[in-house]
Parts: sequence; structure tokens; C-alpha cells
Amino acid sequence: MASDAATDAGHPLTMPFSPTPKPPSQGSPDEGGGWSRLRGASLKASEVPDAFWRSLRHLNSFRVFLAIALGVAGMLADQTFHRFEYPKLFQATCAVYLLVALLFRSPLMDRRERFERQVGRQALVDIVCLTLLMQLSGGNSSGVGLLLIVTLAAAGMLSETRMVLFWSATATLAVLGEQIVQALAFDGSAGGFARAGFLSLGLFASALLSNVLAKGTLAASRVADEKSRQAESMERINERVIQELPYAVMVVNGNGEVLQHNARAAELLDVHFFAHCGIGHCSPRLAEMWQRWCAGETLPPHPFQVGREGRRLRARFIELESTHREGAVVVLEDMTELEAQAQRMKLASLGLLTANLAHEIRNPLSAIRHAAGLLKEDAREADSATATKLTGIIDSNAERLNWLV
Repeated sequence: MASDAATDAGHPLTMPFSPTPKPPSQGSPDEGGGWSRLRGASLKASEVPDAFWRSLRHLNSFRVFLAIALGVAGMLADQTFHRFEYPKLFQATCAVYLLVALLFRSPLMDRRERFERQVGRQALVDIVCLTLLMQLSGGNSSGVGLLLIVTLAAAGMLSETRMVLFWSATATLAVLGEQIVQALAFDGSAGGFARAGFLSLGLFASALLSNVLAKGTLAASRVADEKSRQAESMERINERVIQELPYAVMVVNGNGEVLQHNARAAELLDVHFFAHCGIGHCSPRLAEMWQRWCAGETLPPHPFQVGREGRRLRARFIELESTHREGAVVVLEDMTELEAQAQRMKLASLGLLTANLAHEIRNPLSAIRHAAGLLKEDAREADSATATKLTGIIDSNAERLNWLV
């Protein structure tokens, strides 16, 4: 379906795994942002923008007001019925019109019924009632027929252009039929037909113009919804990345309010974050550093201590905007842990150095002991007491050095 294609095309994680895309055809979502959906099947109630539902509710409120106003005018002005002597029928039509308009309120509020069906039902009621009221009030010269323009403008919000043309043609046939009845019964002049023709052109023009604007609004609404979904997805990804960082991270806006943080930040600062809490809630010293950073000062690299016996932390402020300092990402590093880690690294390096020194000492020491052994054998053969004593001194000191290593 076109909606699935549009969703897959806009999702950054599905593109590497999707098959080779087909060339976009005319009216596809790749070219027109979902125009094929506008020409296809009717929309679900959840797919219709809220602006369309508000317009339909406002139209129904106008319908209620119109039925009441025409009914009151029919009761107060008898001259309205100079053609037909049926004031009761006029008032009854207004009453039925009002009752039906009130019945329309419930489907408009719960939105469980399709938008196109509700628009079609309301358009049918408007065409029938307004045409009958136009007939009872003297024909199209009374101006009641102009109210059909509002109805056809609402019908223009339908996604299918053929349905818009259908309701425009239905209203046109109703206007022309009413004029034929007027011509046969009272006035056979061409003026009435001219007015009916111009009114019919106005009905088609208003419906088609409204349909073009509605399609543009619907396409823009879908693009906005897709951008909103992408923004929400990116926000979730950013939040997940922040939580998985080994450092303590806080996102602060220009007012010093903490927008996001990870669990490591709450652990190091030993605070409980709440919605839009200030950076001063975390640490007064950190708030002071934040003020100095916002003022453009260069912060010293010295760490600060949280509480009397708390951790020693070092803060780094990374600006969100390169042009001005309105908000930043605050990265906190645990200097106590870093210093302990550095101490462990020093001890490890010292141990490695000691091992290397021992190795370097043992090699010449072994050579000395070997040479002393050879001298001792020569001294025994020569029966030299002095040489034997010297080789003994060499052996004892070599053994002492070997024990130290």
C-alpha cells in the first residue's frame, strides 16, 4: 500500500534492508507526498486532520444557527411567503433542519464514522432543505440558494474529486429543478434561469477550489505527521544513547533547566531529578560554573566536590549552538574514580618496570656467577688460596643480589 511505502521510505532504519525500489509512478508518495492516497479509497477517521473535523463542526453550528434564524424570520415576516401560502411548511422545514443538525453533533464528536460519509450525509440534507426553503421563499431571487455555496465548500474537503463533482452536480440539478418549477408556476422569464446558471457555476467553483485546498492541507498534514514521528524517533534514540553513555550527561536549556539526564548523573550528583528542575538543584557549585560559562568565561580544569564527603567531579560544557550559548550538554567525570584508575595504572606501570629491571639484572648476574665458577675451578687446579677466597666473595654477593631481585 502507498501508506506502507511512505512509512518505509521515511524510516532511516529500514532503508538498508528494503528491496530495490521501483521507479516512482505518477501520483506516488515519492513524487506527490501521498497524492495517490488522496485519489484512492476513503480516509479513516483517524487519518483526517483535526482542522477538517473542526471545519465540519463549525459548519454544523452554522447549520443550527441558520435553521433557527430562518424559522424565526418565517414566523415574524409574513411577506416572506408572497408566492406560496405555506408558512407552516416553511417553519416545519426549519424545524426538521434544526433537528437533523442537532443529530449530526454526536457523530462529529466521537469520530467513529468515516469523514466522507458524514460529509455526504450533511451535504444531502443541506441540498434538500435549502432547496425547499428557497422554493418556499420565492426562488433563487431570495438569496437562500447562495447558502449552498457553504455546503459545497465543505463537500470539497472530500478526498475524491469525483465525489465533489457528484455533490456539485446534485446541488446544480436541485437549483435548476427549483427554477423550472418556479418558471412553470409563476415566472417564465430568462432572468431566473440566468441566476440559476450563475449560482450553479459558483457551486462548482467553490467546491473545486475547496477540494484543491483540502488536498494541499491533507498532504501537508501527512508530511507534518511524518516529520513528527521522525522527531519522536530521534528523541527516543537520543535518550537511549544518553542513558548508555559511561559518563554522567545532562542536557540543559538556556534557562538552566535540565531537559534530559542519565542515571549516571543522578548517581554522581546524588539528587532526584524532576521535570524542568534547575541546574542549581543538582549542585550550587555546578550552577555557579554554569553561570560563568554562560557569561563567556573560561572555566578552570579543577574539579569540584559534591557535598562534604561526596565525589570530586569535573564538569565540561558543550554548547548546543556554535553561534551563541543557549543551552549545553553538561558532561560530568568522576575524578575520584579517575584518580584511582590513574593510581592503579601507575602501580601497574611500576610493577612492569620492576619486572623489566629484574630481568635486566639477572642476565648479567648469571654471567658473573658463571664466570666466578670458572675462576673457582682454575683456582682449585692452581691451588691458589687467594683466588679461591675472591671467587667465594663474588659468589656470595651474586647470591645476595639474586635474592634481592
